[in-house]
Parts: sequence; C-alpha cells; structure tokens
Amino acid sequence: MSEDALYDIRDDRFRGLIAGSARLEELYGGCRWAEGPVWFSDLNCLIWSDIPNERMMRWVPDGSVSVFRSPSNYVNGNTRDRQGRLVSCEHGGRRVTRTEFDGRITVLADSYKGKRLNSPNDVVVKSDGSIWFTDPTYGIMSDYEGHKSEPEQETRNVYRIDWRNRSCCHGFHSAQRPSLRAG
Repeated sequence: MSEDALYDIRDDRFRGLIAGSARLEELYGGCRWAEGPVWFSDLNCLIWSDIPNERMMRWVPDGSVSVFRSPSNYVNGNTRDRQGRLVSCEHGGRRVTRTEFDGRITVLADSYKGKRLNSPNDVVVKSDGSIWFTDPTYGIMSDYEGHKSEPEQETRNVYRIDWRNRSCCHGFHSAQRPSLRAG
C-alpha cells in the first residue's frame, strides 16, 4: 500500500516525516471525538479523553478498551508530570488537576487573580517540572463539552504552574484560541 493511501498529504514536506514501516492503526472508534492521548509505559496502556461522552478511556496492547474514568468532568488535554502522575485539563471543573498514584485528584489551578479559569484545554510539562496549559473558552461555550457559562478571564491565555509552590502565573495571552502541542 502506498503512503498516499494511508495519509491525506496536504504539504509535500510531510512525506519526509513518514517512516516507511509505519502504519496508521485505529485503536478504537467508539468516541464522539477523542483528545489528549498519553502513554503510560509503566502500566502498558494509553489513556485519552472522550470529551462529549464525559469519560476517559484506556487501551492496552491486547486491543481491549475500557473506561478509565467516568464521569471525567469533561477532561480534555492530558500529560504526565516528572513523577509520572497524570495531569489533566478539565473543561467541566474549569481547572487543571493531577491524579495521584492512589487515585486521589489534586487541584493544581482553578483560578487566576481571583477569577475562575475559562476551560483549560491543552497541557504540557516542561523539563523543569513547570506545567503549562491553555485556557480558551471551548468548554464554556455550550453544554456539549462542559458547562455553558460566561468567561471570567477577559482573554484566552497560556498559564504556567510553578511546581515548587503551585502558583499559577500568566504566560501570555492570545487573541485567537490558544493550543499547546508537545514538540
């Protein structure tokens, strides 16, 4: 099968990024839409968010898929911190949380300057342990992927959480809808 049959190539520069032996494989098709995949090599599983269905899913290499958490509070983006704990952005709770090893949920950030966050969306952990996340309004625009409400933050921002004192700092704001991608 040619690479053109596997991918919808819209920019020829993409061809140089394709490993000849790599193939796309659908792991699961039962989500309305999925986001925030994060691999747990120590648990040998992939966890991701099925936001509109308000659940998080788990895939293991034998092909089985199960619900990891439901309800999920409309979790969107996920990553792992430097200690291996799951860090998630919740549209429903308008917060960034960490799942401790014992399953407890710790709130890392839910406000900035006394106002609730809009709907944390994407999250990455920098090598120094700081947590960076976006805060657009996707999760409060309707009840489809969160709870419809008015934004309290005047702009769509990127924030940094300092892991040493769990303080939430403003990184920068975007006139558009910010999104983070691991790079």
